[in-house]
Amino acid sequence: MDKLIITAAIVGAELTPAQMPALPVTARQIGEAAEECCEAGASIIHLHVRDGAGNPSQAVDDSANAVDEIRRRCDVIVQFSTGGAVGTPIELRAAPLRLAPEMATLTTGTVNFGDDVFLVGFGTDRGTVAAASDWGGPMEVKAVRPSHARSYGRVCHDAGIPAFMLTGMSSSIAFT
Repeated sequence: MDKLIITAAIVGAELTPAQMPALPVTARQIGEAAEECCEAGASIIHLHVRDGAGNPSQAVDDSANAVDEIRRRCDVIVQFSTGGAVGTPIELRAAPLRLAPEMATLTTGTVNFGDDVFLVGFGTDRGTVAAASDWGGPMEVKAVRPSHARSYGRVCHDAGIPAFMLTGMSSSIAFT
């Protein structure tokens, strides 16, 4: 039988309890949801957390509390999100990485996110990013794969247009 890795995103970046009443928002609820996912076969928990009011949070304490609850219940890889919510600055999105999770996400280009646009802050067409392969390890320069040859991003970058916005769709799409 082929091996399979299942990642469970149990909270979501911007969902609220009003949108989804079963959304786990407290550290205890997140831990319980992670345990259920592990029992069902998940080996990675993609983690977004909430503050005491149930709002999206990148606070280190909120992340630490959720991880403690997950660790108490199951043996799973915890993958921190560095995406946060649309408009959250990178300094806040990366703050929980101080807790040294086994894994974290890295978005390497501007993407549509619901009805919004998630601007990463560097070119979407090609380039490099500095990241360490191991916690505490040296930074390495890693290549960002070029965008598709016929994508709007590639066409506009090749034409020398540094930033642009496409409209007339269900939502606007911005590129930098």
